[in-house]
Amino acid sequence: MKRLLKVCVGLAFVSAAAVAMAGDLKSGLQVGDGVPPFDVRNVTGSKCDEPAKDDRGSLCYRCKFSANPTTAVFARSVDANLTTLVKQLDATIAKDETKKLRAFVVVLTEDADKTAKDLEKLAAKEGIKNIPLTLVEGPAGPPEYKIAKEAEVTVLGWNGPVKFNHAFKKGEIAKKDVETIVSDVQKLAAK
Repeated sequence: MKRLLKVCVGLAFVSAAAVAMAGDLKSGLQVGDGVPPFDVRNVTGSKCDEPAKDDRGSLCYRCKFSANPTTAVFARSVDANLTTLVKQLDATIAKDETKKLRAFVVVLTEDADKTAKDLEKLAAKEGIKNIPLTLVEGPAGPPEYKIAKEAEVTVLGWNGPVKFNHAFKKGEIAKKDVETIVSDVQKLAAK
């Protein structure tokens, strides 16, 4: 009887672990949600023809890009995973035959000045030309967007309401995930 109990407890533990692993991280606006405006500190979007709202470069890219299929990447740090994703998105935007696709990156940070320098270095080193790199001061991000504390990267795509959402814990984003995101971005232009 004790052996049967141990087997049942073991199976329950394995099942719970499998369910936990299979469950996706919920972060950000969900598919079908409307996309509210929010301001960012513009760091590398100097080609932007919209004037900034203040001397630190604050503006609303969600507003600026509202007529276009748009992807927003929310990240907590400037690291290799973000760099890989941004390079792929930048290339995708550059190749977009419709010339409608837009994207921007928002780093959620406590140290805005350091993060701004990191973003400038990233843009210069990797030749990022088609995606504004921005930041929001504070780890929570825009409150209406509900970015999960556990999410290192949250990627939202919309053309009207949200069409896709991908969220990753620290270190979880892989090459296949970047490929899936790029594919979803490309599909936005077709809608």
